[in-house]
Amino acid sequence: MPNFAAGRVEFIMKNNLDNRISNLDILRGLAALIVCFYHFRRDMLSGLYNSIAFYGAYGVDVFFVISGFVIPLALYKSKFSYHETLSFWLSRFVRLYPAYFFASAIGIGLWYASTLVPGFRGAPPPPVTLNQILSNLLLICDLTGEKWFLGVAWTLAIEAQYYVLIALMFPLLTNSRRAIQTIAVSTWILFPLFSHNSSLVFHWTSLFGMGLLIMLYQTNMISMRMLIIGLAVSFGTQWLTRGGVSAVTGLGTALFIFLAPPFRFSGLLIWIGGISYSLYLLHQPFGGRVMNFFERYPESWFAMMLVGLPVAMATSIGIAFLFFKCAEWPSHQLARRMKGIKNSKH
Repeated sequence: MPNFAAGRVEFIMKNNLDNRISNLDILRGLAALIVCFYHFRRDMLSGLYNSIAFYGAYGVDVFFVISGFVIPLALYKSKFSYHETLSFWLSRFVRLYPAYFFASAIGIGLWYASTLVPGFRGAPPPPVTLNQILSNLLLICDLTGEKWFLGVAWTLAIEAQYYVLIALMFPLLTNSRRAIQTIAVSTWILFPLFSHNSSLVFHWTSLFGMGLLIMLYQTNMISMRMLIIGLAVSFGTQWLTRGGVSAVTGLGTALFIFLAPPFRFSGLLIWIGGISYSLYLLHQPFGGRVMNFFERYPESWFAMMLVGLPVAMATSIGIAFLFFKCAEWPSHQLARRMKGIKNSKH
């Protein structure tokens, strides 16, 4: 493991097959929960809740910074080179795509099933066309104008593009020649200033770059001076392209990864972090329907807050755990057996 900033950062390594970093699981758990709170907003809930939960949308920014840190770290630890590019892409596909495929099928199935419920008041699902199916399967709905079967899938499309880009640029970002590395890192964190299409990864690389910079410093590939300058430039780029809240969220996440000590009494968050991908995929199809169910009863924000919201969250977490065991975990196991990035959870 790299020397982490003269001992200022101390990670707790979990004693399981994944050898996960606990603080990252805490971040994942928190990010998944705040995204749930964002999607569970309803008119019946108090204005205060809805105003606060609105900022849960920035949980996505947290996930991007985490990916910016852990994926390059895994590539570094595996001594990645260009000839392993295809095996890396394949391992990421096997690790993430089956769960996305099954969750999408569940999502569209529940949507159609909901229309059969007496008193259904939601929007009916659009007729499923071959183009829509292919667009969802290929994660290109935002480019083709088709509707996602899962509302959160647009972020998975960005992640997929990121895996392509990081594999292509990693040897440059970690190049031993300082000039080449500086140009590559600078290009990475400045991409968003020239890409205004949020459907493309280039619009988000300053967030990924914050995590990347922490990884480069902790593996002694950049100096503290370059780390500070890089984070400042990434922060400014993100502020100009996505706003102050996004910039602060991204920088705060990066600093948490860099500086946070181990946390005790955080087992629940670590556990939720372990199933965060499944929770992220399925909280809308299941928890969202629980919220919709409670909306059909006499209006009471108090009951919605004390009953509807906790039940929606508990349902989402329970379903996510079952889905993790049945669909996501087998994909983890298969990906580990493949050549490429092994024995890590990203």
